Amino acid sequence: MDDLPLKEQILLRYRLAAHYTEKLLSDYYSTYTKALEERPPHLHYIHEKLTALGIVDPYYQQLCRQLELARTYFKDDADARQFIYKTLENDLRAQLDEAISWHSPVPLKLVRTEDSLSFKFMDAGETGLPTGNHHPGAYGYVRAKHTHEGIDLYCPDGTPVEAVEDGVVVAILDFTGPAAGSPWWRDTKAVMVEGKTGVVLYGEITPAANLTIGSAVKSGDRLGEVTQVLTKDKGRPMSMLHLELHEHGTSDAYEWKVGEDKPESLRDPTHFLLPLTIR
Repeated sequence: MDDLPLKEQILLRYRLAAHYTEKLLSDYYSTYTKALEERPPHLHYIHEKLTALGIVDPYYQQLCRQLELARTYFKDDADARQFIYKTLENDLRAQLDEAISWHSPVPLKLVRTEDSLSFKFMDAGETGLPTGNHHPGAYGYVRAKHTHEGIDLYCPDGTPVEAVEDGVVVAILDFTGPAAGSPWWRDTKAVMVEGKTGVVLYGEITPAANLTIGSAVKSGDRLGEVTQVLTKDKGRPMSMLHLELHEHGTSDAYEWKVGEDKPESLRDPTHFLLPLTIR
């Protein structure tokens, strides 16, 4: 279960809680008080995760209340109880769809990490979502020449890059390398897509040939592929997706110089990626 994205974990745990309620009705049919004392497992997990996602959670209390109603008024009507469970599941799914709005930008499982060397221990098909103050790929990490403006997701060269949400391409830029004024890196480009959340920059990639400014994209559409950015092998991954988030109306990438204030347009994308992590 822990290998599932957060949204699917929550929904699965809800279904298990509902299934356990049915078991309680069978085991304690004639002892209603005893059944009420045994809260279905997984409800505490659901409550914690919804709170972390910023969902105002009448849901936990509502679920408990509705399960009690199921026990009280529908002891002899399994179809009516199932209707309650399904109605609540649909309500929960709608809330999660609103809170967890992004599609993963790469077809890899995201694993939250603060360890800068965690890439050495990731399973095949996984990549770290860097957080904290000690990972050079994390948003806001202070480097020698600049403060990191986004998040680096280490990926093999050629990994597909996919849109996190619906939007419109507002810029295709030279991002690193001699063409961008940073000859210590290889030439890569960035695609900027404006959508519901803001303007998402997908950097250190080779854009898809069909993309032009004004192209409409859907969540999950292929925007290009990850391209090697580092020129020298220093024992760390040499290819990665660099992801930034900017305010609406932005069409350029701005450097966050060490010791200076953050560019006004820049936002932290970590919050939108954390719900996609598998653990």
